Amino acid sequence: MQLATYSRASFGLSVVTQESVALRNTLAKTIFAYKIPISKDHSLSFGITFGVGYNDLDLEGVDYSNDPAILNASDNKAYADASFGLVYSFKALRFGFSLPRLFGQPYISPQQLADNEFSQLINQLYSLSYKIEVSQGLFYIEPYFLYRLARDNQNSWEAATLINFKEKIWTGAAYHSTQGIAFFLGMAINKFRFGYSYELPPTNGEFTSTSSHELQLNLRIGERKTLVRKPNYEQ
Repeated sequence: MQLATYSRASFGLSVVTQESVALRNTLAKTIFAYKIPISKDHSLSFGITFGVGYNDLDLEGVDYSNDPAILNASDNKAYADASFGLVYSFKALRFGFSLPRLFGQPYISPQQLADNEFSQLINQLYSLSYKIEVSQGLFYIEPYFLYRLARDNQNSWEAATLINFKEKIWTGAAYHSTQGIAFFLGMAINKFRFGYSYELPPTNGEFTSTSSHELQLNLRIGERKTLVRKPNYEQ
């Protein structure tokens, strides 16, 4: 959910639920973003989020009463969550950097089934994208590349291409170095934006061989607003 303002600031609210086998995570967070014009073609944007998450290991219908490790992991876990990100834009080129975890986060590990904690700054995300106008005002193609630095040096990368029609309908495909191939599509209708992605099962036997589905819904509150006074870049 996004709230339109007359300033360069944006506010939002996000609620995300993820499920993987018996693990379920729900995260609700508030979002604040601000855009700083540097010159006519250059700008710097930053954003920060704060929220509360909830981890749950669903053992319904399964008897693990003789396994103390699983019983210990089945305790529900609530935690605070925060992240920070920067995006530098030069015309159609965008470079981003983010810290997805500013707080230590307790979580349930599907491998160890024990309590663990994320280091605050060890997880980092770098992104690079370029928006190519194929037909003026109609079609855009946007390739992008992501690189993730993760705890335990389990780094990964992702490459994708997005095809956009009038900024109303979009589709594309992505390849993740550990999770495999994914496809996605979406559309914008008035103040709503809908998105869907499907991830194929990874071929690497070291990972859980299941596909995944993701649904997204975005709502903008109020009309889109612009500043009446234009910034003077020559000062």
